[in-house]
Amino acid sequence: MDVLLLNTAAWHDQALARQFAWGAASVLTVLLVIFAALSIFGKPEQDAQTKGRFPVQVLLPFAAFGAWGLLIGFYQHLSLALSFTIGFACGIAGVLGGQIFMYLLQKMLVQDHFDLHQADQSTGKALKTIPPHRNGFGAVHLNVREAPFAVEAVTSGKAISPGTPVRVVGIIDERVVLVEPLDDQDEAASPLN
Repeated sequence: MDVLLLNTAAWHDQALARQFAWGAASVLTVLLVIFAALSIFGKPEQDAQTKGRFPVQVLLPFAAFGAWGLLIGFYQHLSLALSFTIGFACGIAGVLGGQIFMYLLQKMLVQDHFDLHQADQSTGKALKTIPPHRNGFGAVHLNVREAPFAVEAVTSGKAISPGTPVRVVGIIDERVVLVEPLDDQDEAASPLN
């Protein structure tokens, strides 16, 4: 069997509806794979709000799986109404399957949520420059086993450069800590050495 997208004669012999279904299924599948990769490996947006009635997490899998279902109906020489019904059913199955897959994957990748209140008064090192007087965010690595590698941090004093030993002196919110540089006395007693 020739590959339809590379064989131009076979492509032109297709009905316009089949050509549209092939194009939509191909493009939407590529977009779905890109979206899934970004959802899994990208940085989650804390303040992301879904806009409209149908967020992309629902619309993209529905359209991609629906296009493949429509294509299956066309190749089975079914009526147009039955082909669209199969496409609709495949779209719904794609949305449900995608939601279940992402839920299970998230449960597997994200162990337990780390509560930053456990890190109060703990020590660590600055990873990125922390601007002075709470004028921006930096990052620190805390010496707490369950803590993520990098935690957003602010300081109320002078800027803290990368590699500087720090102590958590307060918790701003569920993802930001307030730190200060360790004194020489604190540094001698710290487990960092």
